[in-house]
Amino acid sequence: MQELENQEKDKSTKWIVKQDYLQKKLNHITPSIEVFIDHIEYVVKLIGIDYVGIGSDYDGLDCLPHNWKDCTDHHMIADSLLKRGYSYLDIEKIMGKNILRVLEMINF
Repeated sequence: MQELENQEKDKSTKWIVKQDYLQKKLNHITPSIEVFIDHIEYVVKLIGIDYVGIGSDYDGLDCLPHNWKDCTDHHMIADSLLKRGYSYLDIEKIMGKNILRVLEMINF
């Protein structure tokens, strides 16, 4: 990791290079998108569809679900929820409308 970091001058580039390295190294032990969706479903059942939201700020994570490179693969959440029978309205809530509703309530 230190070698990778030493090869780059820019702080952001150093971080990206290290994250890419970790993602590749840990790929064989990362959970599938289905395990990720299982967690979403657990929370939906626990507190309700109107209180679940997924962010897209993946910085700070050492690894993402298997075969998920970065935020450009965010659509995999919606695709998987659709396959499990979630309505478009509920998927929209999870993917951002719930968060927008809360932000509007607090005049953010």
